[in-house]
Amino acid sequence: MRLDPIDGPGKLILKMDYKMMQKQFGKVLSPLKIICARKPSLMFIARKIDKASSKLSFELSFRLLVQTFASTTNGCRFCQDFR
Repeated sequence: MRLDPIDGPGKLILKMDYKMMQKQFGKVLSPLKIICARKPSLMFIARKIDKASSKLSFELSFRLLVQTFASTTNGCRFCQDFR
């Protein structure tokens, strides 16, 4: 069962995120349109994780390795390609 993307979110915060992503990448990426549009709290959790990981004193290459491992373990193809 595949979920259809949500192109026009109802919440203001999601509209702002769609616009920012459109500006940054030239399009709204699928995970935002499929997952975060349905469960906006996941977007905030992802931001907190990203913010916390950037404060760690590990080298960038090690952080990317850990993120890639987590993406692979979770089976998230988008995250694997994105990293």
